[in-house]
Amino acid sequence: MINIAIAMLLGLIFSITFHISRGMQQQGIKTLTFIKEKIGKKQPTLFWKECKSTIYIWGVILGGSGIIWVILAGKFAPASFFTSMYGLGLVAMMWYSSKILKEKIDKWEFIGAGILIVGTVLIGIEGIFQTKLNYTDIDLESVWWIVGIFTVISLFALIIIRNHKSQVLKSVIFGIFTGGTVSFDPIFKGIGQNLNHNPGFLPASSSGWTIFLLSLAFTTTAFWVTQWGFSKNVRAALLIPMHNSMYIGFPILIQLVALPGYKISYITVLGMLLILAGNLIMKLDEARMPGTTKLS
Repeated sequence: MINIAIAMLLGLIFSITFHISRGMQQQGIKTLTFIKEKIGKKQPTLFWKECKSTIYIWGVILGGSGIIWVILAGKFAPASFFTSMYGLGLVAMMWYSSKILKEKIDKWEFIGAGILIVGTVLIGIEGIFQTKLNYTDIDLESVWWIVGIFTVISLFALIIIRNHKSQVLKSVIFGIFTGGTVSFDPIFKGIGQNLNHNPGFLPASSSGWTIFLLSLAFTTTAFWVTQWGFSKNVRAALLIPMHNSMYIGFPILIQLVALPGYKISYITVLGMLLILAGNLIMKLDEARMPGTTKLS
């Protein structure tokens, strides 16, 4: 129980720092725009007084630090306990947008945040009372089958709908693919760390390292497919909720199939439905406005 609580705490830290880093990057982009404007007016020195010109770089560094929290969590518990905290970072991002970026937060964002918090708490409560679990006993063959089937079907769907006229359909499919793909990152890191019943903060065998490093391919793929999706005019307000929900939910599905002793109840199902609903409600106003691409 203590190990699971530690993994969830690390997931919370990761989620908060990751989402705050996106806010910092958004702030940095605004800073760069301000700089260009000042230079255009031949006043290049003013922005040093009015803006923090390195905010974007610090945002990138903070976002990149996520790998540390993933590796630390993989030593203590299965990936689903780490990823289950991901939604709470949206609440941190909402605070940052309001207090730092001075953006208006509407009632739907507050309502969605509350629902998301309840869903996350429900998953957390059930997770804490799970028996001691780690990836030392996971059925790797089942994991490969799930990953392979998901990749083939979702890639086929992406190819079919890439030029579809419906932005909603495209946004949902892209969100499912990117969220599912990036969720393989903590799963494969955890498997690599615990392979051959030899758990550690880093893999202890060449096969463990191979699986561990393969996780980077999933993260990279998810990033570039997201950019491809935006080039196809998918709507971030629809893609992001699907992405986040898949990132939280897919590890639960994989563990349910491949990890002996892992069980879920109606509480987990209810928590997942609330997380999906909270994500969607937080983006409700943006979803009504085509072309919205906020980083949050």
